[in-house]
Order: sequence, then C-alpha cells, then structure tokens
Amino acid sequence: MFDRPPRYRTYVLTLWEERGREKSAPVVWRFRLEDPRTGKRRGFATVEGLVAALEEEMREARDGPAAGGQQPGPAPGPGEARRSGERADDDRWWL
Repeated sequence: MFDRPPRYRTYVLTLWEERGREKSAPVVWRFRLEDPRTGKRRGFATVEGLVAALEEEMREARDGPAAGGQQPGPAPGPGEARRSGERADDDRWWL
C-alpha cells in the first residue's frame, strides 16, 4: 500500500513560430508552459529546454527542490517583444 497518493501536474502548453524579417531567416519555435492553478508561466526557446524543465520538475517532485534555482520573471507571449538584453535562446522561469 502507498503511504501517499500519486502526484500530478497539469500545464497548458503554448507553442508558436517566430520568423525573421528576411525570407531566408529560419523559422524558430518557442514554447510556454502555464500552470492553470497558479498562473505561473515558463518560457522556452527550444524543445530540449522544455523537456529538460519537465524532467527537472519530476526530479524535484521526487527528491525535493535543488538549491540555487532560477528566479521567475515575466514571459513574452506569441508576438510579444523580449526584454532588453535578453537572448532569444534563453530558457528560464517566468511568472
């Protein structure tokens, strides 16, 4: 018998493509996870970053949070400008 019920997480996943102004510029996909219970959002520049964050979430649920985690910040949505100085390939926590 289990000593506690299984854990679960629910997220809303939004993905969109960003295109450069030049026709020859590659199309880049961006990703955002939102926790509908808390409203917390996380933005990702790569699918690998998205998967790594989900794996980290599962590890933390099992082992507890790691020390020195990143702090949240606002997430740009589809078509929204990024903050000044922010790299387009950053994967980070968002609020």
